[in-house]
Amino acid sequence: MSEIIVSENNPYYKNLDSAVISSDGKSLVTYPAQSPVKTFIIPDSVTQMPPNIFDACSNLEKVELSENITTISYSAFYGCSSLNTVYIKNNVTLIDECAFSDCTALEYIYIPSSVETIADSAFDGCSSLKYVVMEDGVELIGSNAFS
Repeated sequence: MSEIIVSENNPYYKNLDSAVISSDGKSLVTYPAQSPVKTFIIPDSVTQMPPNIFDACSNLEKVELSENITTISYSAFYGCSSLNTVYIKNNVTLIDECAFSDCTALEYIYIPSSVETIADSAFDGCSSLKYVVMEDGVELIGSNAFS
């Protein structure tokens, strides 16, 4: 699926590019895996994203996270084979399990000082990952986080 169209009269959900977000703009609800969008900016109104939200989005190359997201959820970007740029803002405290697993085009990641935990397998299978810059806030790195 490449697009989900929400009626303007729907009181619960609305569109944001190819994504569906809650009507109050706080929750990213779903994102179609075959969306043609290459760059997606999550607006600052968004405070949460569900697990697997961008799972296998093969066209997605660049993502800028909301300043109000504190957790990059479980498998959020799993298998995004074209993803090469992610802007993690300084409010993120947790990069959850498998968050970026199998993002084979990802070469560089900057982890800001707000991040306390990088969970198990967070970057597992990122075969092109060459550079990780990790600031001083990280207290726990899970097993196989960068394998």
